[in-house]
Amino acid sequence: MTRVQADIAPAIKDWLATEIADAQVRLSVPDKWKPADGALLIVADDGGPTLWPIKSQHTIRLTAYAAGRTEARAIVSLAAGLLGDGRPSGVASINSEMGSVLDARDSNTGAMLASVLLTAHARTVETEA
Repeated sequence: MTRVQADIAPAIKDWLATEIADAQVRLSVPDKWKPADGALLIVADDGGPTLWPIKSQHTIRLTAYAAGRTEARAIVSLAAGLLGDGRPSGVASINSEMGSVLDARDSNTGAMLASVLLTAHARTVETEA
């Protein structure tokens, strides 16, 4: 057996999908998606340091895409708050210090987006080499 860093983005996505009704929660923006298709919440892992072989630290980026600024900010703020209060399976902890919400317009889709960064910790996991 070999220890490897846990991939926690799918677990966070699945957990948030059960908690958020106003957006489709995914790991990436679908091809040809447009704001009229409904709001999206994207979960991404921007990496971080690892204390080998014990745990890894992950900068989780939550980004909501929606037709309007208010909707995008509400979705991403709710997601960050839920993660601050709860724990998806496989996530050991989430730092209480989070980034503030940043909003902008997505040049590819025309959607308004709002994004927040938070830090999550996970134990390494065993896998067969």
